[in-house]
Amino acid sequence: MTKHGHLYIIGCGLADEPLSRKAADIIENADIIAGGKRLLEFCAPTDKDQVLIGAKASETARELVKQAKTKQVVILASGDPLYYGIGATVSKIAPPGSFTVLPHITAFQAAFARLGISWSNAKLFSLHGNTQVIPWRKFLSTDKAVIYCDNKLPAHKLASRLLEYFPAASTRRAAAFENLGRPDEKFVLGTLGDINNTEFGSLSLLILVSVENCSELPELPLGLEDSIYEHENNLITHPEVRVVILSKLRLKSGIMWDLGAASGSIGLEAAGLCSNLRAFSVEKASDRVAHIKQNIKTSGVSKLKVVEGNILDKIPELPSPDFVFIGGGGKDIKEIVETAWKELNSGGRLVVSAITLETVAALSKLLSENRVEAVSLAVSRAKSVGELNMMKADNPIYIFVFKKD
Repeated sequence: MTKHGHLYIIGCGLADEPLSRKAADIIENADIIAGGKRLLEFCAPTDKDQVLIGAKASETARELVKQAKTKQVVILASGDPLYYGIGATVSKIAPPGSFTVLPHITAFQAAFARLGISWSNAKLFSLHGNTQVIPWRKFLSTDKAVIYCDNKLPAHKLASRLLEYFPAASTRRAAAFENLGRPDEKFVLGTLGDINNTEFGSLSLLILVSVENCSELPELPLGLEDSIYEHENNLITHPEVRVVILSKLRLKSGIMWDLGAASGSIGLEAAGLCSNLRAFSVEKASDRVAHIKQNIKTSGVSKLKVVEGNILDKIPELPSPDFVFIGGGGKDIKEIVETAWKELNSGGRLVVSAITLETVAALSKLLSENRVEAVSLAVSRAKSVGELNMMKADNPIYIFVFKKD
């Protein structure tokens, strides 16, 4: 029995799968049917009032929610409407109970059924509307990764980008599908390299099926070589120091500030290690800001935002942090630490690195009751001297760690 004055969101599944009797009855009794062009052609009776959902989906959804107060409105969606679909949009607009979702099989479920592989441990990703930064490490580090592609980055182009960042993954077992369940369906099961050499359209899906050897996996984004990051001269926190700083921050989900970010390596590795961490890198030099933006792309870390400008000017614009790293500041270090400390959330940590005696002296007098520890690091590296090698020391680094009760 259908209701009037109600909104239904119906998943249509694949082209070769019929709708349930309940869904068909709701559509038959609808006053308005909305959806994308393909779904309207496939599922909507021609005698119904139809609304095309296009680029302005949110605006259209708001209008449909209003009309559903007095009319029976149906929104057609692909697969499960609550997975990166119109259902998720409606759920932000309409209160619970004012709409009903009838899910159908999703593309990834159908793909795994075609492969005969369990998807219970699969991780799902979508590139829809976000193809600027590709989280390639996250994709390739996952045992079973499902990636919904779009018209800007279909399956073969995504495979190409993944191999550009990590060529060793060319032998990784993978599958790609286009137009699942339709007469023009395309399906390739092989390696990531095979998919790179096969053209797919916009309605494509890439699945990284399994890892067969360690060489197919990217390394943990922790203490990576300086050469991986674009940076100015020697203005980068070196790998050994980076590892210690990240360990002292005791990272988990939350907000992190990287103040005086230079190359952005600290914020990038922090966000790469913690998927629920949002990082903000503040840097005043425009050339270094350009380096950070490029490093974001090559690192595949999307949850890092670059903030260009003076640290003290930009702090009021940032969300309150749970973790703060200060790697720059110079003569303003005292004011920067005190200002950041005021904004730090309870239980948060603030870590500062220093190389000059003046900065060390200033930090030694600050927040003494909240200082957890002070650490000195002396790193030496082997250098060739003629036919022999000797250890040459880097400048010592001083790390101050503070915790807010």
